[in-house]
Amino acid sequence: MAACRDKKFNNICHLENMNENVLTMKNFDTCANETENHNIDNTPRETTEFLVKYRDRVYNVHNFLNNHPGGKNTLMRLKDQDLDKELAKNPHSKSAYYLLEEFAVQHQVRYNEYEVKGKASCMLIKLMLLVNYRLGKLFFFQNFLNFILFQNLINWDKPILWQVGFMGEQYWEWVNLPVNRPIRFFQSDILEKLSISPWYILPIIWLPIITYFFYMGCVLNVSTNIGNSYFTVKNMYILFVITVQNILPSFILGLFIWTILEYFFHRKIFHFRPPHNSKILITLHFLMHGNHHKAPLDDRRQVFPPIFALFLAAIAWEIYKVIFPMTLVHFIAAGSTMGYLGYDLMHYYLHNGAPMAESYLYIMKRKHNYHHFVHHEQGFGITNGLWDRILNTDLTLRKLKEPLKW
Repeated sequence: MAACRDKKFNNICHLENMNENVLTMKNFDTCANETENHNIDNTPRETTEFLVKYRDRVYNVHNFLNNHPGGKNTLMRLKDQDLDKELAKNPHSKSAYYLLEEFAVQHQVRYNEYEVKGKASCMLIKLMLLVNYRLGKLFFFQNFLNFILFQNLINWDKPILWQVGFMGEQYWEWVNLPVNRPIRFFQSDILEKLSISPWYILPIIWLPIITYFFYMGCVLNVSTNIGNSYFTVKNMYILFVITVQNILPSFILGLFIWTILEYFFHRKIFHFRPPHNSKILITLHFLMHGNHHKAPLDDRRQVFPPIFALFLAAIAWEIYKVIFPMTLVHFIAAGSTMGYLGYDLMHYYLHNGAPMAESYLYIMKRKHNYHHFVHHEQGFGITNGLWDRILNTDLTLRKLKEPLKW
């Protein structure tokens, strides 16, 4: 645990090293009446429950097990245990404590307990907490207070896309505090369906487009170099030379261009901090990327909706035609499109997959978890870390005694 005191990583060691200091706890003080069918605080046990306790509150983190940045194996040892000392030894980020509140048992009761209204002042809530709870728990209730205040910034029962622009200065902090719930953008069911996408739709849409680019590129090269000549041995040799000289290098160039676009868009556009007085830019930021940081576990929004991606691809295609020769542009576009497809599918896998320990995908998954929950301004690469290393935004991973499992 000495390594966990490294200043640079004092906020992230908790994600992966909790399994080094697992508590051996006796029964909770609230479990005096525990029976065969009940767990902490006399809560009925179900197969979908994985209960833990923190600051006298009970949390069911069953739905978070496979998404925990520090691996499922870290949490499995903490079932039915008190996390107070464990979290004190491994300090978590503000995002982690905020997300924890999403899993509190009897979720809605939390708000009714304190009769918190949407316009209640911060000072009033603090006074209520001071009166009702011991001073030693102020840290926990400050986090709980933040949770309540940020929850009341919008009405979750209504589509939120047109609400976020009114947050002003509070938007940036709010959008980087994750929740575990689906997000609805639009009142219209049609627009809402267009704003989400299952991962398997992507290859269905983009692989034919990539094939079309290859086909048109070959047709153009054949007509340019052979014309209407018959396919003689000489002409077949010419086609082979064209393939080696044009197709492969152009396709690789397209892939390389995508790595630049991937990094540039993620860092400079998706993480552009909109002015607090611009409702339009705040709304646009949330539409493009902010929603994913707010609800990173919402798998419906972990890939780009095709209609939005096709719009951007059409713009990129027009730019490519201006920059590159017509004999090469289709192959370059095919490479970039393949790069994008790999990016989106890999991003989905990093959130939902369970890569083998120490594999390339395992390393990228760990880095992406850090990006979401701690270091929002580092680790922008999804398919690769090339530009993160070159531009000094890479994340250094710790060596662990035990590999993570999701």
